[in-house]
Amino acid sequence: MKNNTKKKGARWLGRLLIAIVVGASSALFISFLAGSSQVLDEILSARPVYVILVFITSMGIILVDSLRTLLLSKSSGMGLNFSRAFENSIFGFFVSALTPFSAGGQPFQIWHLTKCGLSVEESSMIVGLKFLTSFSVTVLWGGISIILYYDVIKRIKIIGDIMILGVVFTLSMYIFFLLLILNSRFIKAILRSPLIATPMRLLLRKEKQELLRSIDEKVEGYKRILSSFWRSSKTFFFLNILLTTIMIFFILVTSYLSMEAVTSESLPLLKILGLQVAINMIVYFTPTPGASGGVEGVFYLVFSSVASKAAIAAALIIWRFFTYYMVIIIGNITSVRFALKNGSRNGR
Repeated sequence: MKNNTKKKGARWLGRLLIAIVVGASSALFISFLAGSSQVLDEILSARPVYVILVFITSMGIILVDSLRTLLLSKSSGMGLNFSRAFENSIFGFFVSALTPFSAGGQPFQIWHLTKCGLSVEESSMIVGLKFLTSFSVTVLWGGISIILYYDVIKRIKIIGDIMILGVVFTLSMYIFFLLLILNSRFIKAILRSPLIATPMRLLLRKEKQELLRSIDEKVEGYKRILSSFWRSSKTFFFLNILLTTIMIFFILVTSYLSMEAVTSESLPLLKILGLQVAINMIVYFTPTPGASGGVEGVFYLVFSSVASKAAIAAALIIWRFFTYYMVIIIGNITSVRFALKNGSRNGR
């Protein structure tokens, strides 16, 4: 058991180091291209009000996500307390920051919710609905942005065409996930496929028929909970959409506030939000932890036409610190606290 714990700790430490090294190296390289001394001057002369707003908005993202978890948990009759919901949200963002394609956050949140007393089906419903509404709002915003700023995106050097293709690909992925979450037959077909079922059978050490029965039971249980939620909790459903829209706005506006912190120029808010959502839709597929490396490069290339290169490099550092590295810091503190708390319980 101790050896397994050490191995898991080593893996997490490795991911943490990769994320920090790749992200920091990219930021330093961009600063070098933009003029290191100028970038440093921009950061040191940043307007404190906007830096504070970036911090508040970044924390607001976690807070609103916590409220979504709290709201949806009430629909299951469980009703988490706020501290548990807040912890769950921190873990979601933290694990996403350390896993390739930012793909580990949702599974970890499901695991954490089961530790809080919810069933696997209830936990999956909460995380699944949050993911679906976040993806839906992002895709809607991205579609509008492509319509409004297609020419602007097309003219961006090197990655303009890639951004457009990324949005189209994200739309395709959205349809896939929509079917996966809402259509029980589609879920069963995916989970029963040899590509998924064989590793699961080996990992869980179950016979094939036993595993297939378990898949059917879990999917049917998930479907019942999802149907029950829709019939009895329409108010919660639409409140979740409202909170999600606020959260996505906070995610997008942090880049605008970071740029406002280091430039006195009048920046077009809607244009920056539109370009930022297009950036987010292509960095989903960056295979590094938390999209490190890719997101910094794309941010710099896209926004270099909005303000001076030094200002954009400085804004990138401010933006990335509060929306990424601060999450890693808070996530590490929360993880240690969670491990100590659970360790003391198990020791009793």
